[in-house]
Amino acid sequence: MPRRKRRYTISRLNRQITYLFFSFCFVFYMVVTHKTASMDVLLVMILALSLWLSLYFIKRAMSHKRSLALRNALLRTGQQNLAALSPLDFEKYCSYLLEDRLWLVELTKTSGDMGADIIAIKDGVRLVIQCKRHQENVGVRAIQEAYTALQHYQGTKAAVVCVNGYTRQAKQLAASTNVHLWTPDDLLNQ
Repeated sequence: MPRRKRRYTISRLNRQITYLFFSFCFVFYMVVTHKTASMDVLLVMILALSLWLSLYFIKRAMSHKRSLALRNALLRTGQQNLAALSPLDFEKYCSYLLEDRLWLVELTKTSGDMGADIIAIKDGVRLVIQCKRHQENVGVRAIQEAYTALQHYQGTKAAVVCVNGYTRQAKQLAASTNVHLWTPDDLLNQ
């Protein structure tokens, strides 16, 4: 998968964990070495840490459950009416279909994506996909973008996924460049 540069930032959660850890270490040091603090303080610190961690994991589980609900709603909407999806939602819909078929999927950035909307990997196949949700037939430009993305992302297979079909010229170019022309239903067979 293409590497993205990530800045190293300490998240709020990491800072809180670090503060709690050093506070715990300080109190433990005071209890063990100076006998000035009581064991009750240490017990309170342990209870506070365990309460905070349990609340964090509950919040994380609820967030995951919410994102799964949004994913399932998008899949239902896409199955019922692809025209109702925005172009970005159509890309997500296609990526969810591939994920359900055990592909490792990455959505590229929305602009400057070099012609690929989805990069998917499975069984040594690196699939580069250009998604088009147009009201009319998809033309030559989408095939050119997919072929260029195949070279740029060093893929082994390229495809264009659209809703309404392809022009005659697009079909000819796809045949000569070995770019697959699919519908969302074709993703179900991958």
